[in-house]
Amino acid sequence: MHQHTLASSHYQVLSAWLLNLTFPAQSLKKTLMAISTWSNRTALFSLTSLLFLCLAWELWLSPLHPGGSTLFIKAIPLLFPFFGILHGKRYTHQWTSMLTLAYLTEGVVRATVETGNSQVLAVTETILAVLLFISCVTYARVTAPSMLAKPAD
Repeated sequence: MHQHTLASSHYQVLSAWLLNLTFPAQSLKKTLMAISTWSNRTALFSLTSLLFLCLAWELWLSPLHPGGSTLFIKAIPLLFPFFGILHGKRYTHQWTSMLTLAYLTEGVVRATVETGNSQVLAVTETILAVLLFISCVTYARVTAPSMLAKPAD
């Protein structure tokens, strides 16, 4: 019982300290801009990589049927958010994070079911999907209007 009370009091002290941190408005704005630039570039890289991986996987690297399979059409939905991500549209990052979950699911399922080259490709797809998800959510979070508003003095 004493351990739990001690841990919760440390948590309360840490929370209070974090809430009382103050940053100069200019420094915070620069930090948010750097994070948004980094996360947008990461989203663009992972989206492009995921698109090419899906195409190459089903057409050349390890298709379900010799000569390529029609499963390559799974790459088509990745074309829709491309220009929005390229131009840094916040709304596109938001819905792309939800779209990414389908590719994450496929990667996890195929990584556990398949073997050999297909398993490696599935793990790669999973990693790229997680990277895309995290970068899109981060971009949407740091570009939120509430984050960009001038803090009260």
